[in-house]
Formats: sequence, structure tokens, C-alpha cells
Amino acid sequence: MRRAEVEFGDDLTILFVDEQEALDAVLGFADKYGLTSTFLMDRSGPVGSSYRLGSTPTT
Repeated sequence: MRRAEVEFGDDLTILFVDEQEALDAVLGFADKYGLTSTFLMDRSGPVGSSYRLGSTPTT
């Protein structure tokens, strides 16, 4: 994802959707990988449901 952020810059929008982790964990993940895109905390699942997010990558 970081490579895509750098390569495409403002021509690409990445939205990370997190359904479970604590905010500190999400911020740590973003910092660890140098990610600058938006992270959405989707606790009750409306975004995942609206966009039919069936599975999410794990690290």
C-alpha cells in the first residue's frame, strides 16, 4: 500500500477500514508501515455492510 501511495499520490485514494482493533493499534500499524491514507474505524459495521466487505487482510 505504501508503494501505491507514493507512486500514485493524489491520483489514488486508499481508505483502510478497521472493524476490531483499538485506535492505538491502528495508529501503530500506520506508523510502522509509513501509511498516510485515511483509516476508518467501522466498529458497528455500516461501512463494511454498505460496500460488502467480505474479508479483510490481516498482518
